[in-house]
Amino acid sequence: MKYFLVFVLVFLMSCYRSQSVDVVAYGAKGDGITDDTQAIYNAIKSNGNTHKVIDGKNRTYKITTSIDIAVGKVALQNFKFILGDDYKDQGRF
Repeated sequence: MKYFLVFVLVFLMSCYRSQSVDVVAYGAKGDGITDDTQAIYNAIKSNGNTHKVIDGKNRTYKITTSIDIAVGKVALQNFKFILGDDYKDQGRF
């Protein structure tokens, strides 16, 4: 029984990992200098109906405009954002 529980736990962890998407695969740099707005938007758009988690891998992403996300369709985790000086939607994040 103990080994069965360990197997189930490992299986569930592998399923969770396969449900996350690295935003770098869409061209984001995550260096806090490069404008990553379009790459993050592309990752959200491509995975918007999959219920996957878009993982920022604890990097810092610079964005220059707002990005709308449909509630319950996609989730972001481990992101840090810097708003660019030319951020178009000041006060709305």
